[in-house]
Amino acid sequence: TFRTMGMDEGAAPLMADYQIVAGEVVQRAAYLAGLTPDHAEAVQVVHYTETQQYRPHYDFFDPCDSRYADRCGVQGNRLISVFAYLSGCEGGGKTAFPRLVDTSGKRMAFEPKVGCAVWWYNIDRNGQLDDNTLHAGEPVAKGEKWGLNVWLRERPRVQRPQKCVQAKMEVLSSGAIDISDSAAAAPPA
Repeated sequence: TFRTMGMDEGAAPLMADYQIVAGEVVQRAAYLAGLTPDHAEAVQVVHYTETQQYRPHYDFFDPCDSRYADRCGVQGNRLISVFAYLSGCEGGGKTAFPRLVDTSGKRMAFEPKVGCAVWWYNIDRNGQLDDNTLHAGEPVAKGEKWGLNVWLRERPRVQRPQKCVQAKMEVLSSGAIDISDSAAAAPPA
């Protein structure tokens, strides 16, 4: 499932050409993580125009949230986040991590460059949520920015088994075909 969302818009279907690109990004992210694409949520395309931003937030789901069980019950939490840049912008629009600094002591922030991606683990090796993953999409100063969010969960989506039903087919004298579900006709246990 793919969806696109502008900062002031609702969700809308992603065009077919972009579904191919998004699928390839999911495949690559899953491969690099040693997971399968079944670990991925629906991909989200975001669009920022001048002055738009995404304030500091975490991608993981907080266990104190009342919706935690519903969000994480099947696939677990968001293990990995990938933000791929589908376009750059003429100014601003960095993906910033206010709690992380590089070797020179400078706050870590990544310029939006088309074809590049930022990748991080939201859960550490001990299974703890990593508060250092606080991040933000800084305001776009000039131009516009397009990006692709990919979230890989701890567990793959569960494929629901198909219900197998034994059916009986009979050709009636009228030429019609009668198909009856033998499981439905069985007496209750």
